[in-house]
Amino acid sequence: MSSSGRTALVTGGNRGLGAAIARALDDAGHRVIITHTPGNDKVAAWLDAQDTKGYRFVAYGVDVGDWESTQALARQIQADGYHVDILVNNAGITRDATLRKMDKSGWDAVLRTNLDSMFNVTKPWERPPSCARSATTPAIGSRHGSGTSWCRGRKRHARCLPLAK
Repeated sequence: MSSSGRTALVTGGNRGLGAAIARALDDAGHRVIITHTPGNDKVAAWLDAQDTKGYRFVAYGVDVGDWESTQALARQIQADGYHVDILVNNAGITRDATLRKMDKSGWDAVLRTNLDSMFNVTKPWERPPSCARSATTPAIGSRHGSGTSWCRGRKRHARCLPLAK
C-alpha cells in the first residue's frame, strides 16, 4: 500500500499541534478525521475556515478519557465507512498547578485525558505485532512528558503501536 491515500485519525485535531498535524496529513494526500471535545461550538466554524483553505476534514466529538465514548467513536467511524490506517494520539490538557494547588478533579482530568486516552483511542484499532506491517500510532506528549518508545527504531518522543486492518 502506498503511503498516501490512507485515512488518518488525529485526536485533538482542531487546535494547535493537532491542527498542524491534520493539515500536514491532508497535504500528504491522506483523508483526515479529527476529534474534538463533545459540545465544542467552534468546530463548525473551524471546519469551514479549513475548507476555504482547501482542507477537507471529517470531525467527531469524543471524550478521549472515557472508554465508552471512544468505543462509540470507533463504531461510528467504522459505520461511516472509514478504516483508520494512521492514528495520532494528540489530545491532551494541561492543568498547570503545583500539587499543593491542584485539586483531585484537576488531577483526574489530566490523567484521563493525557493517559487513559492513549489506551481508550488506540485499543479499537490495534492488531497483534505479528500482523503489523506499516501502520503506526504516534502519541504526541506534552512538553512535560518522558517520551518513552514502545517500538525499536522510532524516535523516543513517539509511542508506536500497530493498527488493525
